[in-house]
Amino acid sequence: MRILEVSILNVKVDNNGVTNSISTVMKGFSDRHIRSEFISPYHAGANRLLVDVHRRLSRLHRITTVSMFTFLSVMIKTANLFLQIFSKRNKFDLIHAHDIFSAFAALLAAPKRSTVVLTVHFYDLPWNEFINDGFIRSKSLSRFLIEALSKITLKNKRLKLIFISNYARELVNGLGIEIDSRSATVYHGVRSTDIPKDYEGRPYILNIGRIDDRKNQLLLVDVLFELKKLGLDIALVLVGRSDPRVLDRIRQRRLELRLQDDDIRILGQRSPEEVKRLYRNASLYFSSSRRESFGLALIEAMSFGLPVFAMENGSSSEVLPAESIFSIEDSPALIAEKIAPCLRDETVRTRLCQIQDESFREKFSIDVMMNGYLEYFEKSLTTETAVA
Repeated sequence: MRILEVSILNVKVDNNGVTNSISTVMKGFSDRHIRSEFISPYHAGANRLLVDVHRRLSRLHRITTVSMFTFLSVMIKTANLFLQIFSKRNKFDLIHAHDIFSAFAALLAAPKRSTVVLTVHFYDLPWNEFINDGFIRSKSLSRFLIEALSKITLKNKRLKLIFISNYARELVNGLGIEIDSRSATVYHGVRSTDIPKDYEGRPYILNIGRIDDRKNQLLLVDVLFELKKLGLDIALVLVGRSDPRVLDRIRQRRLELRLQDDDIRILGQRSPEEVKRLYRNASLYFSSSRRESFGLALIEAMSFGLPVFAMENGSSSEVLPAESIFSIEDSPALIAEKIAPCLRDETVRTRLCQIQDESFREKFSIDVMMNGYLEYFEKSLTTETAVA
């Protein structure tokens, strides 16, 4: 089997669940001696003129906030990817796309009998993600065009779909598009990690991900305050790129609650090795996000043996036991009261970690994920051959 991995994302710069998934899948193929190659508009083989155009358009959007500049930039990247896929169209058995635009490019560039599979990483419908992330306006022409392109792509019967959660599946089902006969659900997987603790300092709650409104880290500041009222000496560590406006609100909230400077450590982006150490030495992991397609950080934390908690965000109930999930109606005081035993009592902590470890080994190991991908790829290739 020869697999071409494609995405419009820059995997060397962007650090998110999608790029991490691409890297993990590529490593999984390599471990199993399966030939695979990754290309993107940032790839060495990309058309340099188009790279320059999309960067200029992106810069214009940052300066002007005009939605159309974002749309044009994305379409230039899609065109760049189309040219690369077309040049390799007969060299691979299957094209594996990781976003709606690379899937669109693959369907146009690949021979009609080729197998194209899209892994659906959506936390919202594609056009809404662009709106939520501030790239386009909700009533702009760009929004209409992205929605139209997304629906045309998803309706294409040639396109096979892998959903990373049933929540992501329900998003597409809600569009009224028939997908059951050409789709499967395959959860993310990560490797178990055995790194010894090398930190004897103050215990801390860890949260990893972009600091913004959707990730809702402001809630964790209130939870930290309530934990301190319960007598726990604990800090909060936030890791990831920041929306300056949200960062200001977090700092203001810390002042309002009279928390100390070292109660909240905002570390920004960190190297993979530093992130591993932060996982390993944390006392607890908490995801405050309002919406997630899956929540890769949850299983990463589980792989380090951490007790993991999350707000109900669409997919968290597929990853964690009910006792680890909080409703949006739950107050910071209630959340603090329920997680405090995990910080105080080793027996309670061990019991929860054992439950989560069993779930991790059963559903979220790298072997389970790779087996799911390869089984579906083989099935898709067999189906295409039979049709041909």
